[in-house]
Amino acid sequence: MNYLQLGQFSIPITWLAALLALVPVSLTYRFLFRRKLQDWFMNSFLLYFLIWKFSYALFNLDLVLEMPASLAFFHGGLKGQLLATAGLAVYWGSLSAKGRLERDMVPVIVLYLYSFELLFNLLESNWGLSAIHMILLAFTISIFFAMKQTESSLEWGIALVLLLLIVLSLTSDSVIDEAFVYLSLLFATLAATYIPKWIGGKNEVE
Repeated sequence: MNYLQLGQFSIPITWLAALLALVPVSLTYRFLFRRKLQDWFMNSFLLYFLIWKFSYALFNLDLVLEMPASLAFFHGGLKGQLLATAGLAVYWGSLSAKGRLERDMVPVIVLYLYSFELLFNLLESNWGLSAIHMILLAFTISIFFAMKQTESSLEWGIALVLLLLIVLSLTSDSVIDEAFVYLSLLFATLAATYIPKWIGGKNEVE
């Protein structure tokens, strides 16, 4: 993991990119849909971070009991990210079942992934990859702008996540962990979208 030195502090570039990606997503959402992004997005970010960060205690309980301060320096790694994604699926599913999850959830999640990749490469000074991801982000925004009045955002979201994985596989030497996380996020989105509808439809039939 590479770090950005800010005075006496060293900040992981991945963490900084993840935080900064919230800004372009919020601005793009307001531009595309002419309304403010609701609280579920920030809640999802915080939920994901907290589960991922503190899942270290779940996987390394003995070490944490011996040295509680280790929670401040370590995280749950890939297993923690997958656990955090499962937490998102439950959270999104509960909102969807109550009719409180916006239909624009898919564009928001996809825009966040593309924004993260762009900012990560900019912070890493990978100018060639930054240009590629800038083009991809612009393409993604244009797609969602063109179909924002339709109901096909889920299908386009799946296609764009798969496109991102293809690009990462061609431009990155180690894409396995990212692929697991992105595919698990895609699965969480599908679960939150379809399972409550399936349960509701089943209840109506009964």
